[in-house]
Amino acid sequence: MANPVTVSDRLLIGYQIPFDTVNITLKTARSGGSVTWQYWNGTSFGPLTTATDTTSGLTTTGTVTFLPPGNWTPHAVHGSQPKYWVQVTVSGAGTNPTLAKVYGDNLMTGSNARGWNACAGGSGHINIGTPVEYCGSPAAGHTAKFRQQARQLGYAPMPTTISTAIPSISKTVRTLGPTYSRRVSQLTSLIAVRMA
Repeated sequence: MANPVTVSDRLLIGYQIPFDTVNITLKTARSGGSVTWQYWNGTSFGPLTTATDTTSGLTTTGTVTFLPPGNWTPHAVHGSQPKYWVQVTVSGAGTNPTLAKVYGDNLMTGSNARGWNACAGGSGHINIGTPVEYCGSPAAGHTAKFRQQARQLGYAPMPTTISTAIPSISKTVRTLGPTYSRRVSQLTSLIAVRMA
């Protein structure tokens, strides 16, 4: 957030992938009134129960967490790209909260490897088989709560040119079978010809 935002009615928070954490730095605390959280359920905004709220309803800087609903779906709002939306509504406040910063989970750990083990030995595995599959308490050695957060292989340096990547792509895809291998081989040949 470049400039502080005063929430006098509602604030929409959206991200391209599902999330379960909203960190909030307040400039001005809310006094009086109430705060409600909602999520986009595919048709409208429905109630979202928070798991924790260390902001105490936007009265102090802190973190809000929630369990992702199974029917949470991406939606385009005001011409945006489709995102997973959470709506924060402030009602009847004497002083509306002013937010200095809003951010989520940074998706990093010390080793850049989050690991996903579908809650083997963990707990809270919900929304199985959906885009919002979630493991609230990952097993030891794993930190990804959503499947797409997993970084099981870590990060590898990117090739400096596309031509150095072509042999690597071909080798990887050969393991997928002859049909895929043939198509990728044709594609990489086309790329190599276009680069020459």
